[in-house]
Amino acid sequence: MKFEKDNQILITKDDGGEVMMEILFTYEDPETEKTYVLYFDPENPDDILASRYDKSDELFDLEGEEYEKISAILDHFLDELTEDED
Repeated sequence: MKFEKDNQILITKDDGGEVMMEILFTYEDPETEKTYVLYFDPENPDDILASRYDKSDELFDLEGEEYEKISAILDHFLDELTEDED
């Protein structure tokens, strides 16, 4: 994962292609001290992706409870945005 601008990362896909993604937000879990990035392709902003990353900025897929926890945090974030718009 390379940070191009403050709000963008360059993702290398499995096929070797690269896609510039917009960062929605980052989150550090205070219990586990793991860090996460939630991001999307500007051409498809409704499809939000999330990954855990380490100090070397390597991305890792989320699974199980970790996925559920980050999904709940995303839902809360989106609810807050909706409330702010009303």
